[in-house]
Amino acid sequence: YLSANAGHAAMTSAEGLVQAGLPLGALQYFDGSAAFRLPEAMPRSMDPAWEAPPATPPLPIRLDVIVVGAGVTGLTVASMFKSEGKTVAVLEKERAIGGVWARYANATSRLNSSGPSYFAGDWLRDGGSASDMHPSRERILGDAIETAAGHLHGCVFCGVEVLNVIEAEGDDVQQVRFRLDGAESQVVSAGLVVLCVNRRLGRPRIFALPGEASFAGVVTTSTGSDMNRDVPSFRGRHVVVQGMGAFAMECARTAIEGGAQHVTIVCRRHGTVSIRALDYLQFLRPFAADGSHDASGSAALFAVWRKLYQDSGATVPECWTDGSGLLTHAGHTISVSDIWFVAHHYGIASSVAGEIDRLEETEVVLTDGRRIAADVVVKATGFHPTDAAERLSGESTMLPNGLVRRGLACIAEPILRSGALTNSVNGSSALDGVRLQVRFLTALLGQPGAVEACLADEELCRRRVRLSEATSSDLMAGQARLLQLFPWAAGLVAEHIETRSQTFLRARSHAEYFAEQQIAWTGLCTLCERLLGEQGLPVPARLPYPLAR
Repeated sequence: YLSANAGHAAMTSAEGLVQAGLPLGALQYFDGSAAFRLPEAMPRSMDPAWEAPPATPPLPIRLDVIVVGAGVTGLTVASMFKSEGKTVAVLEKERAIGGVWARYANATSRLNSSGPSYFAGDWLRDGGSASDMHPSRERILGDAIETAAGHLHGCVFCGVEVLNVIEAEGDDVQQVRFRLDGAESQVVSAGLVVLCVNRRLGRPRIFALPGEASFAGVVTTSTGSDMNRDVPSFRGRHVVVQGMGAFAMECARTAIEGGAQHVTIVCRRHGTVSIRALDYLQFLRPFAADGSHDASGSAALFAVWRKLYQDSGATVPECWTDGSGLLTHAGHTISVSDIWFVAHHYGIASSVAGEIDRLEETEVVLTDGRRIAADVVVKATGFHPTDAAERLSGESTMLPNGLVRRGLACIAEPILRSGALTNSVNGSSALDGVRLQVRFLTALLGQPGAVEACLADEELCRRRVRLSEATSSDLMAGQARLLQLFPWAAGLVAEHIETRSQTFLRARSHAEYFAEQQIAWTGLCTLCERLLGEQGLPVPARLPYPLAR
């Protein structure tokens, strides 16, 4: 575990892990050859993820719960069930845990939600600054490693390819067929199988741009270590980022913080960007019984948000002005980035709606003829969808509470729909939503006949949704129906909100949080002013912090 406060000291051997305080042998597959997976092209201090040596894990024949996928979601689900006293196994196809964060996030990626919603307990145990409220990839993977090596000791099995999940005839169990390294398939059984395989992020959409061969600069991608490897320094560079999803915005932030002269986002539609404090408030504002916020309060915050767009010069998303009433375009997430607005104010960042036609030696040419100076082009054009859950389960749909059939559930990050930020108990945090889903699932399993009642309920069945297409709105509808069906459900939601609120407040009081955010905002202004000064350009008056009151 590479601590952000330890000067990025590289731990590249089992001996290094012991020195770092990690219990060697804590994972089932650890032995003396266990080490960080460190790509040769990547600075060794920037890519913490586990690689398991080939081994045949001694899987029990029968367990209470099997979780498929050792990403952050899978580890969270498994940890919660183990805390309930269940016997648990996590099966991971790859040699490394961490899922999307290990495979696709770059070394400078940060969480696109407020940190205390993502971690449980006193997650700020190492102290830290305002930036820790949106922790780095390094910190998130470190927490995953600690979970796997600690609470899930002996429960995580890598290199296990799950082939399918079958409902055993005449027995109240699910059978998971798997294989190791291409060997003969084997079977393990469980009372409950939870599929934690990503539905949003399949393979990255990577394609060549016309003119790449004649481009004098660097062309790279937003995923993995590509950008960090290909662009050792952004100082003085003109950067064009293709796309405006969360990965694209993280690339833009990295480039600005790295001293880029200018960053331009080229996108088909402008994504929605929020500042950190607006995201934070969605978790701490009072909730109604149905999980919604007070409408007048939401309107007041939206007015602050819209004014920030206006004052900074950033372009509002088209869905705010086209009469659709949407907060964000369908399928788009909401990015969280203070520096996006600050850099717009100082003329260091901009965004244009359009499509790239070709690259020339020192320019990006759009299909409408506009030209943008560039010596770095970053492709951040999203991911292909994946139907992994459907292939593994043999099922195409699930109830909107995640139940696929008796003994089988699918819990994964949903596709975002507009309203999820302001009218969901879970705000912008997919992992907070996962925790609430597990709470509901555990409660249903503990109530005789409750699972059967869900599977037979006409309203839930009418709202069945494809496993690969479940949205935040679907999950909100499923939660609302559970509140109607079960008297205990409202207390469960209230307890979840209160536990999370206390986690936030243990991390920072309201006063401490907003004081830190204003200091961080001032720091971003100072950074941009220095960049303009280095170019001999005039420096405008500072952009006021929008929530100073």
